[in-house]
Amino acid sequence: MPGSSGPQRPGPPAVALVQGPIALALCFAASEFTGFVSDIVSVSTRLRMIPDRLRGRVNSLYRLLAWGMMPVGLLLSGVVVTYGERVLPRGVALTLPFWVAETGTVVLSLAVWRSIRRGFSG
Repeated sequence: MPGSSGPQRPGPPAVALVQGPIALALCFAASEFTGFVSDIVSVSTRLRMIPDRLRGRVNSLYRLLAWGMMPVGLLLSGVVVTYGERVLPRGVALTLPFWVAETGTVVLSLAVWRSIRRGFSG
C-alpha cells in the first residue's frame, strides 16, 4: 500500500502549489517515501497491539477502509472541482481537492490528537 497514509505526507498542499513537472515529481517522490515509512509504522503498531486471533479481521477492515475510500475520494474530488468551477477559474478549481483534503486531514488530526497522545503515553 505505498503512499496510503495521509497526515504526515507533503502531498496535497505541495501538489496544489508547485509549478512544473520536475517540482511535481519531487512532491510525489517525497509523498511516496513518507507513505512507505508511515505504512511500516502502521503495520508494526497493529502487529504489536492486536492479538493474533483478531489480526486477520483487523487487517481486513483496515484494508477495506483504506482502499474502499479511494473511489469515494475520487468521486468527491470531481464534485469539488465541478462546484469550484462555478466561482473560480478552472486552474484554481483543479487544485481545490488538494486543499480540501489537507484541510480535512488537519481538522481530523487536531480532533483526535488528545486520544493519540494518551495512547502513546499509556
